[in-house]
Amino acid sequence: MENSKIRLIGHVHPTAGPIVDASSENQIWKCHPYEKLRILLKSNVYIHHTTSMSQISPPNHPPTLAGTMRTTAIKAVIIRPNGDVTINHLSRFTDKYILPTDPIFLDVLPTEISVQLELPLLVQRLNPRDVVPGDTYHKNRPATFLQMRPCSGLAPMDWQRKIGAVMVVRMDRKPLSCLHLEAIWRYHWTLLSDVNSIGWEKGLKAKITRKGFEVFWNEYRKKQIEAGREDFEDLVSPYDV
Repeated sequence: MENSKIRLIGHVHPTAGPIVDASSENQIWKCHPYEKLRILLKSNVYIHHTTSMSQISPPNHPPTLAGTMRTTAIKAVIIRPNGDVTINHLSRFTDKYILPTDPIFLDVLPTEISVQLELPLLVQRLNPRDVVPGDTYHKNRPATFLQMRPCSGLAPMDWQRKIGAVMVVRMDRKPLSCLHLEAIWRYHWTLLSDVNSIGWEKGLKAKITRKGFEVFWNEYRKKQIEAGREDFEDLVSPYDV
């Protein structure tokens, strides 16, 4: 995570106060890199990936909300729970269009591994956890895998059951393809499936990089095309959207 490539664009919610003063800024930079992101997001600062961590800097002057948000709808993805797929035979992924002002962009932190892949994703339950049944129907395997933590390869306990349907959107507000999300969660699955043979600490943590995912993406796309999935043929990398 030390080489994560993110920078402040300077987009600040108009009601937000000063982001940091000189003393608190120094404290932020001493935090673990993911905690830097957490603190900055809690300050309503939007993060986008770029060339190096050294480019992180506080904004000089916040632009207006109208100047920082697009007015067109943003393409997100709904991930249905296991029961919808295995029992009701519905597709796992379906498109969902949301407004640029959707609360998810202020209320939800990006998943940790997606930050390291330089492709920050926001994942949110469609229903509060306390009203979601704890049965196998409402488990959501892709959503659980997306919440894997790079320090252990495991998802937090509250993302292992009582999940239901979730919505996923790119934090940079670019359109998210169902096929891209399919590849991303399969990448997580591949990482975890190799744990027994390689070991998380010994080899897998080092693979959680943009380069590592790009290698996986090219191989995954090739295999899907060979399997006859024509919708992958003209599909560009999620980094090229």
